Amino acid sequence: HSSSIVELPDGRLFAVYYRGSGERRADDVRLEGALLARGGREWSSPFQVAETPGFPDCNPVTFLDGLGRLVVAWLHPEPGVGLQVLALRGGSG
Repeated sequence: HSSSIVELPDGRLFAVYYRGSGERRADDVRLEGALLARGGREWSSPFQVAETPGFPDCNPVTFLDGLGRLVVAWLHPEPGVGLQVLALRGGSG
């Protein structure tokens, strides 16, 4: 669960999700992403989007902001952190 998908300006689809042995307590949980070309039938190999050593990164949401930048936001259980945000220029992944 907790995956998110968005269409990029060039027509590709970008999906982000978390992967690891546990959602909130396992320190091997990281965010991974994959791309699907416009009209494609197969997703790219997964690639790392975020990984905080010693803490699980989970529950990502992705969208394009008003400038067309790809934004990924996710929960981070480290006390005092809460929400992490990563913005990628151009939304091209």
